[in-house]
Amino acid sequence: MKISSRLLILSLYFFSCNASKVELPLERYKSKYKLAYDYLIINQTSQKNNFTIADSTVNIDLSPFYVELSLEFHKSKDATLFELDSLNHTTSAEFMIETSDLKQQQNKELNRPTSIIFFSKMHDYILAAEILDNISNPKETYKNATSFNNGTRYLFIFDKRGKIKNVYKKGIQYN
Repeated sequence: MKISSRLLILSLYFFSCNASKVELPLERYKSKYKLAYDYLIINQTSQKNNFTIADSTVNIDLSPFYVELSLEFHKSKDATLFELDSLNHTTSAEFMIETSDLKQQQNKELNRPTSIIFFSKMHDYILAAEILDNISNPKETYKNATSFNNGTRYLFIFDKRGKIKNVYKKGIQYN
């Protein structure tokens, strides 16, 4: 009995030491969302006066960027497509504090937004964002906002220091 209780105490001690070093994913990626947001504000939405930010991450298909990703990560196009397909099937939407923080920075005097920015979940050094135009409701879901609409999809590649290394942009048309 003494041995099992000592093992329990010892294992709890090691677990608590490791748990204190765990970095929350939201905090680790928060600065990357901010960098991507700032890039979009400076380079894209300055042309659009009325926009809003979705309050949850969405599964943004990265396959339009498979050529860029295969070159960026030195992989074959087939291997890149396979990985992207796997990624698209395992990612689900989740609430994200980052966009809530970014929303607070938006201009408070905006009229009804006509564009919405959706962000993907962060995947290692990759983040996607999509700006959809002609939205009728600022709380539009990604599925509804993409129906018979068009937009611009961005792929952000970050370096090991967390700075934007490359940005790729594609026009997207939904039917």
